[in-house]
Amino acid sequence: MKNLGLKFTALFLAIVIWMAVATYRRAQEEIILSVPLELRDQPQGMEIVALSSTMVNVRVRGSQALLRTLTPSDVKLVVDVNREWAASGEAKKERVLTVKFEKEMVFTHLKGLQVTDFLPPLVQLTMEKRVKALLDVKPNLDLQLKSGFRIASYHVTPKSVQVEGPESLMRGRKYVETDLVQRRNLEGNLEIATAVRLWHNRVVLLEPKENRFTVSLRVERAPKEESDKNHP
Repeated sequence: MKNLGLKFTALFLAIVIWMAVATYRRAQEEIILSVPLELRDQPQGMEIVALSSTMVNVRVRGSQALLRTLTPSDVKLVVDVNREWAASGEAKKERVLTVKFEKEMVFTHLKGLQVTDFLPPLVQLTMEKRVKALLDVKPNLDLQLKSGFRIASYHVTPKSVQVEGPESLMRGRKYVETDLVQRRNLEGNLEIATAVRLWHNRVVLLEPKENRFTVSLRVERAPKEESDKNHP
């Protein structure tokens, strides 16, 4: 009789626990958030030039009250690129880093929020070395001289720059151009302040520190026979 009472007590407790778990599960819901992928700490001397996805669908679970007010800004998906690159093997040869998303990569200030899945489950990052180059500066001129004058000489100061960028963007480059310099009816020497125009936003100017250049023009009178030839 005593054992029978214990059995009824155990059965009662099991039913209570089951009902509590079932109630908790019914109170929990899942939604999918589209979250921007945040990349941190690129390896020194390397740059990400392409990635397979910039947005990731993160499936999260929580209470109805919690999910009702949840927004994508409450959740961050962060990849430590330097750590993943250091741990990779073949990726360093192929220059393609594959990162599988883990729950530990998700950061949120909300308590009770659980991450259950990612779509896509991984991201691929294409990496390139950053290289430096010393390039000549070429003035981009559109000039019109007054009748009877010609350009005797011109030069740019500084005459060269040091730039840095991904190796695919630097390959084969010998010079950079200045911004377009336009002048009309020139008849005297002139100094024009300008800047160099870099061909891609991933290429940066290292030297000089400031993008300030001067184009110096020396204008002289053309010999009469040359002036007559140019202006019949």
